Amino acid sequence: MPPKGSAKGKPTKADKERIKKEEEERRAKEEEEARIRAEEEEKIRIEEERIAAEEAKVRTARLRKLRNEELDDLRSMVEGLMMTIKNDAANTRKNYKWERYLKCDGTPDPTNQGEINTYINLWREDNSNQTLSQVLDNSQLTLKLIDELNQVLADTPADEMNENVMQAHKQTLLDLQHLLMYKLDQASMEILERAVHNADLETQNLQHVVKNDSSLVCVWGNLAKNARLRSHTYEEGASFEIPRPLATADISIRLMFAHYDHLTYLCRTNYPDRQNKVMPPVPDREPTPVPDEPATGEEPGEGDEENQDDVAGMDEKMDPEKEVTADAAVVEGEAAEQNGDKPAGETAEDGAVPPAEGAVDEATTEDAPVEEEDPFLDDPDVINLHQYLPVGPVIYIDVFELPPQPRTAKGWIMKQVIQSEVKRLTFMDFLDNSQVSPETTLAATMTVAPNVAPAGNFGMTLPPGFIDQAAKMPDMVPPVRFSFKVPDNVFIHEEPQVARWDFENNIWRVDGVFDANYDPDTRYVSFKTIVFGPFICVQDAYINMPYQSWELRPTTTNSAMFTLITPQVKLEIEIKDDLCRIFYDEEEDNIRFELKHLAMKWMKPLRLLQLLRRCGVNVLPEYDSDQFVTVSEKVPTLEDQVYQQIAITSAAYAYSWSRFNTEEKETNKIVVQNKEHLIDEQIGDDEWRLLMITDEQMWKLAIDESAEDYSDERANDTEVHFDLYHLMVESCSDESRERITSAGHRFVDSIYQLLSATKVITYS
Repeated sequence: MPPKGSAKGKPTKADKERIKKEEEERRAKEEEEARIRAEEEEKIRIEEERIAAEEAKVRTARLRKLRNEELDDLRSMVEGLMMTIKNDAANTRKNYKWERYLKCDGTPDPTNQGEINTYINLWREDNSNQTLSQVLDNSQLTLKLIDELNQVLADTPADEMNENVMQAHKQTLLDLQHLLMYKLDQASMEILERAVHNADLETQNLQHVVKNDSSLVCVWGNLAKNARLRSHTYEEGASFEIPRPLATADISIRLMFAHYDHLTYLCRTNYPDRQNKVMPPVPDREPTPVPDEPATGEEPGEGDEENQDDVAGMDEKMDPEKEVTADAAVVEGEAAEQNGDKPAGETAEDGAVPPAEGAVDEATTEDAPVEEEDPFLDDPDVINLHQYLPVGPVIYIDVFELPPQPRTAKGWIMKQVIQSEVKRLTFMDFLDNSQVSPETTLAATMTVAPNVAPAGNFGMTLPPGFIDQAAKMPDMVPPVRFSFKVPDNVFIHEEPQVARWDFENNIWRVDGVFDANYDPDTRYVSFKTIVFGPFICVQDAYINMPYQSWELRPTTTNSAMFTLITPQVKLEIEIKDDLCRIFYDEEEDNIRFELKHLAMKWMKPLRLLQLLRRCGVNVLPEYDSDQFVTVSEKVPTLEDQVYQQIAITSAAYAYSWSRFNTEEKETNKIVVQNKEHLIDEQIGDDEWRLLMITDEQMWKLAIDESAEDYSDERANDTEVHFDLYHLMVESCSDESRERITSAGHRFVDSIYQLLSATKVITYS
């Protein structure tokens, strides 16, 4: 019988104590095991961290050593290249001076003030060759001297030409341009003084045309004063229609189409002269740790924050100081005017490639000059040449007073003696206020401008408010209508605007020009105006930007083909040594007819791009062009490094545009396509590979251009490098390595000049 007070199945007090003790012992044992396990795990973690730290230290040291070795190797290459370019440019200048000294063809040396002043004075005082045809022939020499002097200003470094000499050369340019217009006026007066002897039998008016390669001059004299003969059309592609007040007046009209532009470079809204970037050699670097090598799928530079800070500090110390060169390679003798305070340096011929590495300053704007705020930029009537591009010839429209004509009587020729200078007229000279009250006349509210052109301007200064008031009184001031055919070597993308030159403020403006229109079928531009003087067509400067694609591929030794596809044209530029040309295949007819005059003509890279610009194909972005064009914004210094290293390796590697460069929004990352290319043939779409280029490291991507999604993951079995040159030579063939190392310095510089001028990475 069980003890009293206990029930079957219920634990006793002793059982409870025993169970409690066992539970405590089990818990203590588990805690001890957990403590021991945690200690073991902590030991393992500490050991793994120690091993990882040692591996990271070894990897950092290896990458630092690799970086220094690669940059030292590249530095040696670039310094040798720059020295060769500099010496070559110096020899070129010396040879020019010596050849100019030995030249005995009777032409003056434009850099010799004594010779050029003698030439100017002798031609000014020469009255023996006064006909318009003779003056146009003689003007060819003047235009050549202008062009030669521009080249001298462009090719001479700052340390070889002091400021006084430079200013003297610029004044010589202006003197030559003024002399040219003065002689044209003299020749025009010579024609007008004997206009009656050259009158057309049908209209009884003077109709005289003279042309050469640089100019077309059409002179019309109103001898008949027939109000029904108010228009005239020239076979050369120009016409005009005058209102009745002019049709009955003693006037003559001179239309001159000049295929050179001596005005735009003076415009206050124009860009400063384009300058080539010339940078110093790659600077020495301190042995600072570099970021860890990025693992597959890892962002470059992730990991050791201290290493990143060290590299950032090193990059700040490495910021190279830019130098620039004055570039006055202006088309068709266009005078070059130095604007801004940048020091002059090397030219397109002697421009050196930039260093392999430089500080990346995202606040840097490439070669942006400090400009004072111009009140005319906010004037809607002023042409802002930052946004618009002058194209075609400069049309000089002048209305002269027709001098008294000689008369023949009984075998005698009687001629009134007058001052033999043309007298320019404005609409102010033809206002008819006889039927209008004094309160409403223009003459009652303004002062008539003097009928003498301002010194050197060869144009008329209108009184303030004349154009605005005349626009409100079209019956009182009926405009003159002009039309002309756009030359076949000018590419018109859209209906252009017609602008007139304001001599007083040195700007192109559109007020005073009405009803301008363009017929694309006949290529005729017509407009009405109440102002006489120089006119020019302007159109959107960025119609060919952004580019659709670009490609650079080597063809043979020291030659390559650069293809640039814009929304309007496809340009194929063949490069050989320091020259390039528009490639033209007659069978395929691969270029537009407007550009055929440039086809297969060798010239310097920047010269070719400027000629294309004059033709209406602008592929020369400026420092602020991103205000008018959508671009893939990249750090300027990094972009310039890429152009430099593409140029160095372009003898054996082809490069092309990648759509992922636009998708990559980080400004310090650039994506391009690349392929080793030793045979002159087209490259298939599936043959390219992608490269990632950052301000710290460069590697090959795992994806290709056909990938649907973008990823910067590094390709397997590939290494990270610190410049594009070593990334390429890492796995290239012996033939490619030989091509790269033996590439000519002129060829490398030409590639760099083309890429840096067109900015294909940012503007594609």
